[in-house]
Order: sequence, then C-alpha cells, then structure tokens
Amino acid sequence: MDRPTRPNERWSLDFVHDRLRWGRRFRVLTIVDEYSRFSPEIEIDTSLPSGRVIAVLERLAASYGLPKTLKCDNGPEFACLKLARWAADRNIELHFIDPGKPMQNGHVESFNSRLREECLNENDFQHLAEAQDLIRKWHRFYNYERAHSAIGWIPPIAYLQSTQEDQLSSENHG
Repeated sequence: MDRPTRPNERWSLDFVHDRLRWGRRFRVLTIVDEYSRFSPEIEIDTSLPSGRVIAVLERLAASYGLPKTLKCDNGPEFACLKLARWAADRNIELHFIDPGKPMQNGHVESFNSRLREECLNENDFQHLAEAQDLIRKWHRFYNYERAHSAIGWIPPIAYLQSTQEDQLSSENHG
C-alpha cells in the first residue's frame, strides 16, 4: 500500500492480550493513524467483540471523523459481516493483511510493542479497573509526550497539529 499523505487516510487496528495478576485475561483494542502515529483510542476490557469495535469507531467519528481505510488482520472481530456492512455504509475500505504477516500492519504492531514494553510488562494489574486506568495514562503519554523518531522526534499530537496548520495555511494561500 502507498504511504498515507494526510491524517485520517488510514487507521491500523489490532488487539493486544494480557492477564491480570490472578490470571483473568483481558484485551486491548489499539488504533493508530498511520500518517501521524496518533492513537485516537484504546479500548480495554475482558471481551471486545465486533459490536464493541464498531461502537468505538462510532465514538471516534464524532471527535476525529473516520478514515478512508481501516487496516487490520483477519481476526473474527474484523473479518465479520457486521463490520463489513458498517464500513460499507460509511464508504470505508477494509484492508486485510495477509494471514501470518503482522508486519504488513507495522504501524500498529510498533505501537503494540511500545505498549507491551512500556506499560504492560511494567505493571502487575490486580483488577481490570487498574489496568484500564494505567493503560489509558500510558496512552495519553504516548500521544502527548512521547517523542517518535518517524515524525521528527516530536509527540504525535504535535505532528498532527502541525500538519493541520500546514493544511489550513496552504488552503488559505492556495
């Protein structure tokens, strides 16, 4: 696929799995804008079926709009008729990576790696509420403070804001 040339052109989605101290599994839905590296949302719960994925995307539509393309693996939450219909109704292309080729979704895999190294492996969550709280704090740090080499060693929000300012400037002078 060609590289995105602006925000909201393509978002990558994936899941990360972890366990609470006492063994209960939980999942994290991760979403990353491939252009800006900004992560508009992260959802944490014990179950995140396709209906919940759609609900998260609907919430994002109000705040950020929706991308032209959603890139994801072939997991049942993504490769289901319910999500396909939802996307078609909104003129969103679903792009599925090849099975067994997670690096075809490298932006979200990189995000997931940072999440694992900097948050999940550093914490021993006792309760789901604690996991949700600490993962959301890390998510805010990732978007608003953590510098990224791929975007000039600035946080994603700064890159996103500079991109939007550049776009407004070119529209006003174009």
